Parts: sequence; structure tokens; C-alpha cells
Amino acid sequence: LMYKDTDLAASKFEEALDQEPNNTKILTYYTQMLLDIRKCQKAKEISVRTLETVPILRLAKEQQIIADVCKENWSLAQEAYKNHKGPIRVALAVAIARLYHALSRPNKVMQMANLAIKLNAGHPQGYYWRWKILRSQKESALSEAQKYVSLCKSLGPGVRSKYGNTPFLCLQVKEVEQYASKALARKKNGE
Repeated sequence: LMYKDTDLAASKFEEALDQEPNNTKILTYYTQMLLDIRKCQKAKEISVRTLETVPILRLAKEQQIIADVCKENWSLAQEAYKNHKGPIRVALAVAIARLYHALSRPNKVMQMANLAIKLNAGHPQGYYWRWKILRSQKESALSEAQKYVSLCKSLGPGVRSKYGNTPFLCLQVKEVEQYASKALARKKNGE
């Protein structure tokens, strides 16, 4: 529902928040949907509301930074990004790459994907975004595809919880695996 009928989903989120105004799960899912459909100002408002409810909620802080990127408030987003340390930086780099992709900025996507890999080569989503851009540029992306699939398939519960704040973690395995399979077949056939 969240992505099939975003207007209906937004009204359902609003109804749920009327009943449970401090429910952080509802607030963060609603913010994520708003970011995905690029309703940046509303996403920023909801992320601020989430932080007022739970000031230490890392996901809400990330979503607030991503909302600044969404609003193309680059300087504020970059400043906030620089002020964060640890695993959050990888999650932010990946989320910002995703947003740059939605804004059709492939060079920025690649830059953020490379940064995510540099920060943590074991985080699969950086490889996904490299694969996505290389594939769209009709370049070979087989090694990125294989690395992404391999990392996703090896994620255990402990690692998943470590990266749990990364939206869409390993949700594209089937798509990337199909690409890799076809690319390997073409390579084997000498194409």
C-alpha cells in the first residue's frame, strides 16, 4: 500500500498518528515513505516530530539529514553528515546515494556508493548502487553484482541488526542475481 497508493497510505499514516501520536514506528515508516516519494518538507516535519518524541532515535536523525538532502539543502546535510561517526555514516552514505539516484545524479550516486564501500567494505548496499550506476551506463557491473549478492546472502542476524537502520537492506538480491546470472552466461558464451 505504501508505494501503490501513496495518498491513501499517507492518510492511513495520519489516522494512525491521530490515535498514537508518539508511535515512533509509525513516524519513521511514514517519514521513509515521504522521502521515497520526495515529499521532502513533510518528511522533514515528521522526522523533527519523531526526534521530539525520542531525541536519541538514530533512524530519525538519519531521516532528518536525508530530508535535507531531499530538499537539496546540501550544505546542511553535509554538515550533519560530518558530525556523525561510526556505522551511521555508512547508512547515511547509502541513503544519500539512493536519494541522489531518485534525483538523477549518477555521479553523486557513485561518489556516495564509493564512500560507503570505503567506510565499510562489508556493507552490501554500496555495491548495489555501484552496480546500478555501472549497469545504467552499459558498463560491466558483474563484480559489483557478485559482491552484493555474496554479502547479502552471508548476512546473519547479528550483522543484520548492525545494519538494520539501512533502508532497503538487501531487498534487491533477486534482481541483481538475475543480472549476474545472465552476465555470466554471456561471458561464458564469449559475448
